[in-house]
Amino acid sequence: MTEPDQHQANKSVSLAQETNIDWVSIIKQWKTSGMPQATYCDANNINYNQFVYQNAKLSARAKGSSKLLPVKITHPEQVVTAQNNFILHYPNGLKLHIPVNAHPEAIKTLINCLEK
Repeated sequence: MTEPDQHQANKSVSLAQETNIDWVSIIKQWKTSGMPQATYCDANNINYNQFVYQNAKLSARAKGSSKLLPVKITHPEQVVTAQNNFILHYPNGLKLHIPVNAHPEAIKTLINCLEK
């Protein structure tokens, strides 16, 4: 193999290896290490630019997948007056009263309809 061919082969192997990296585990380990990103990457032979890219990608995915709304916990005496319902308070002022024994799939469908 000529030198340029060998370089291309090494580059292909390197790219293939990068696609098989468990970035979730690496980023969790970095967070628990307390090290700056660059220091952690140097100490663990990780491509810093790839690390930054993957960290940003995973962070964006985590933020985008969160569909949870804030929940306001009321005082116990207020719960008694709800008469076996729980109430979802939407930011626009809408209050949704749902019986505590409602089927979970029905609740999910209703909430999905309201979010559209």
